[in-house]
Amino acid sequence: MLVNTKRIFDEGYDVSACDLFPEKFYFDEIECKEADITKEIPYESGSFDIEMNKAVELSLNNIDVGGFILSGSLTLNPGSKVSVQWQRGDPGYFIVETDDVQAEASLTLGSKYSSNLYIYANIVLNPNCYVKCDWDWGETGHFTFFTRELFTQFDFEALYNYDSSQNEYQYGFTIHKVPSTGDSIFTRTIQWDTTHTPVRIWILGDAPIPSQWTLNVLWNYNWYPVPFN
Repeated sequence: MLVNTKRIFDEGYDVSACDLFPEKFYFDEIECKEADITKEIPYESGSFDIEMNKAVELSLNNIDVGGFILSGSLTLNPGSKVSVQWQRGDPGYFIVETDDVQAEASLTLGSKYSSNLYIYANIVLNPNCYVKCDWDWGETGHFTFFTRELFTQFDFEALYNYDSSQNEYQYGFTIHKVPSTGDSIFTRTIQWDTTHTPVRIWILGDAPIPSQWTLNVLWNYNWYPVPFN
């Protein structure tokens, strides 16, 4: 890694380095941070690109990533590319772009019907896909999901403020896509304002929800389909 890092640095790029054993990194021009796949990424924001010159298969099983439990598989063929950008925190975003990549993953935060905040996602990507999520949590805020290509499969569930007496969460939403193939641009934003009475919530988008997708909103312990019936 050191040889490649120095070469890229000498070419004039802004370079960051991380390694499981940073003490073995000998290049004074660049700080090398400790990075462990079972812990949080040591950067609040950043990006990386991967291009393969040979086939690679990767399997993940219950990896703890900053409190999220990650499982899945990734198959990269010669010439496959993956680009990732992220910014943790509030507001924040996460972007993934793929080219000839077979990938599926599940991500879980918390335990359903016992944690105050529960998030679950199950994703199977098309080989060529662009996905972006951005958010701004708080009393006023939003969550936006955009994809330039449809997933082969997508399930996302976010639930907040569990009430054991009702065995239900107070707020949340679910997004589901019926397994299928095809290209599409899809954008949806859930926006809210809890600083005024009555509380307001908006579902924003530039087109009707495609028939392959369903969206349900949980508000004050009641579920509502979108568009509302």
